[in-house]
Amino acid sequence: MSAGALMEDEPQIHKSTAERLVYMANQIATAFTAQVGKGGEGQAVSATADHLKSFWSRNMLRDIFAHIETAGSDSLKPIALKALLHLRERSPQALQREVEAAGMHSGREQGDDAG
Repeated sequence: MSAGALMEDEPQIHKSTAERLVYMANQIATAFTAQVGKGGEGQAVSATADHLKSFWSRNMLRDIFAHIETAGSDSLKPIALKALLHLRERSPQALQREVEAAGMHSGREQGDDAG
């Protein structure tokens, strides 16, 4: 599934940045779930978490974590939620080191979700 195909069904109006982030996280999780097929939930969670860690800025992650805390997680698909909770369990310092190692500070724009 191409990135363009993922965006085709996106609602044109989002009420908030948090809704956009939820939508994007759900689309990423759906794509990885489709790639690994049934029985590959662990792989889908891991791939989704890796994608979020590699391509989302710290601000994007902070905003979606804040959304989960304030609004709950009902709007997130199970794979997306599990991936986000996996990332959230990590220490902020470890996550920052991994984000930097993944190249977030080597020419890629902050918040560039190239996946």
